[in-house]
Amino acid sequence: MQFSKEDLDKIRKRDPVIFEKLYKLYKDKIFQYIYIKTKKNIQLTEDIMSETFYSAILSAPKLKSIKNLFSWFLQIANRRYYDQVRKYYSEKKYIEQLPNTEINYNKNENINGKLIKEERLLMTQIAMETLNPLYQEILKLKYIENKSQKEISKILNKSINSVESILFRARKSLKKKLEELLKD
Repeated sequence: MQFSKEDLDKIRKRDPVIFEKLYKLYKDKIFQYIYIKTKKNIQLTEDIMSETFYSAILSAPKLKSIKNLFSWFLQIANRRYYDQVRKYYSEKKYIEQLPNTEINYNKNENINGKLIKEERLLMTQIAMETLNPLYQEILKLKYIENKSQKEISKILNKSINSVESILFRARKSLKKKLEELLKD
């Protein structure tokens, strides 16, 4: 969906109609992103989801650009997720329900590294899901199932040259999607 400068003005003014459109447009992807981060904790995911859209409404007047709205929502979702991690970490009640809690808490430098690694993995998963099915399939065969190009060509019933070409385009497309998601 393309957004205009008028839409940006509506977002900044917290227009409920535009936020309803944004919610409908992004809710499933953001929910999935949070759901994976919370290790499939549905209650926590719903809480973070609510906080994400509430925070988006609160921070809307400060929005500078309309170009990367999805990334903006993901950044907010990330912040709300890490707020929850800090909250539960400080309370130490629900530590086992949250990811990255098996870390030795006396070594804070390890926490950031593991969180960043997990975040990159999640962003890659989200980017993969946005690719066309053939690209998804060929990347999974190559990098998850560790199939050779010859094996992939047999599985997909395509020539080896075709597999190489598709694999090249799939990697390029995945890289582009990741860059879009990781943009600030």
